[in-house]
Amino acid sequence: MRLGSKGRGSKGYASARLTPAGVIAALGLACLLSGGQGTARAAEEMAEGLSLSAGAVETDSSGGFITVNVKNASQTTYGEIVVTCAFYGNGSALGTSSTVLFATVPGATGSDQVRLMGASAATSAKCRITSAK
Repeated sequence: MRLGSKGRGSKGYASARLTPAGVIAALGLACLLSGGQGTARAAEEMAEGLSLSAGAVETDSSGGFITVNVKNASQTTYGEIVVTCAFYGNGSALGTSSTVLFATVPGATGSDQVRLMGASAATSAKCRITSAK
């Protein structure tokens, strides 16, 4: 983001350039923060047989984090499973972060931490499987 001015004597304004990846990320964030209905349904349909569980939100001086587990009860081997979590604290959204679980074979449970740097005020998180392939 850069700060510029609209002309002589006018107040400054902030502008940002969005790349296609930024637009996709913004749409994904909006969907996740609004309950994630579209994204969650699509991910659940393509990831039948996967179940997500998450531990408690913890914090340290670097930020907030949560341990996520994805159990593969299907007959499909998933090369990549993306889990995205939105972190909340002090009555507001603090941001989102994701992790990728690699090579999750049938019957196995993949586990990792999702960490949001700078979110030491995090008290809760909502996590979803956003992609499985």
